[in-house]
Amino acid sequence: MITPVKFSWLRKILCTFGDSEAGLPASGDDPRRIVGKALRYIRDHFDRPLNIKDIAGGIHLSESHLRALFRTGNGGMPLGKFIRWLKFYTAIEMLGNSELKIAEISERCGFSTQFSFSRFFKQRTGGIPPLAYRREARRKDSSLLKNVCR
Repeated sequence: MITPVKFSWLRKILCTFGDSEAGLPASGDDPRRIVGKALRYIRDHFDRPLNIKDIAGGIHLSESHLRALFRTGNGGMPLGKFIRWLKFYTAIEMLGNSELKIAEISERCGFSTQFSFSRFFKQRTGGIPPLAYRREARRKDSSLLKNVCR
């Protein structure tokens, strides 16, 4: 039986970093505080197309300053790469653990069209379309997906 979508890892990342400022320095430019603000913005706008310009505007920083502080505050991963990673793994979880239609998953992950979502997904899975991924993910003996989520 397929379990309901819980997105526990996504919720943990976005809520833990995005909601907790306890123990952080009071400085507004502390990288960890900026990462938290950016993650709150991403969480609150996840179902929309996200770009660095909008996130920077939403947390009142310049794009270049946000990029630099985000990279410093999260171990070196660029913000754009983080957003793509987050959308991809959210889609992976939705495909494997829900009965949502591909169009609904596309919308919930902030893609403007199902086509753009499918293209994005295939680029990251070596050409496997979302529906084929879903079918394979539900098979217990699937060898097709061994190298997809590295």
